Amino acid sequence: MTSIPQPHDTDAHLISFRDLSASAREQGELLESLVKNLGYVPHKDGLISLESFIDRMAITINTTIAHIVRISEHTMPLAYAMEDALAQLHGIEQFADRVNSINKETRMLALNATIEAARAGEAGHGFAVVAKEVKEVSLEVDAIAHDVQRKVQFIRETLLKGTEKLAIVAGMDMTSAIETRMKLDELLQMMVAQRNDLSTHMHDIAQVIQHIASEISKYTLTVQSQDCST
Repeated sequence: MTSIPQPHDTDAHLISFRDLSASAREQGELLESLVKNLGYVPHKDGLISLESFIDRMAITINTTIAHIVRISEHTMPLAYAMEDALAQLHGIEQFADRVNSINKETRMLALNATIEAARAGEAGHGFAVVAKEVKEVSLEVDAIAHDVQRKVQFIRETLLKGTEKLAIVAGMDMTSAIETRMKLDELLQMMVAQRNDLSTHMHDIAQVIQHIASEISKYTLTVQSQDCST
């Protein structure tokens, strides 16, 4: 013989079904809320759409590449100018070498003149004075020439280092940067596609949960109605 459910048992079942229905509705609403926020990412300006985020990244990357290209273009003339400066320095070095060569000959002449003046005795005294002055001037010129050579060498080394760096920038191959940007584009587009798929699936699940909650509510009302009629 089938037992007849007691009123308190039915009430307990109804309360349980109501709780289950409310919980299902909350889960459905939570999923719908997640679906709405799924396409947004945090930003300093607040939440922005994933599409907007991708557009901003693309603009930033393209701008960076364009800046590098412009720098490379402007660097070429500067590199040529530095090469010209190095050529001019070479001319100065040759001039300083020539001065040193002449100066050595001058000192030798002054030395020979001093020797001849000493042999001439008193008659060569004036000539000896001139030879001494020539030697002193020669030493001063020698010091100046060596100082010029040191400075030219320093400038040359500095220019060479700068030229090497400029050559690296001027000859920078942008192919890898552009390829990286294209790969990043593909990854971001895949991310959007996956987000859209996930959003669709979550929305479908939310709809199913909402439907279940609705069916539970209907069942609860039916049970209540039957309980009242008995």
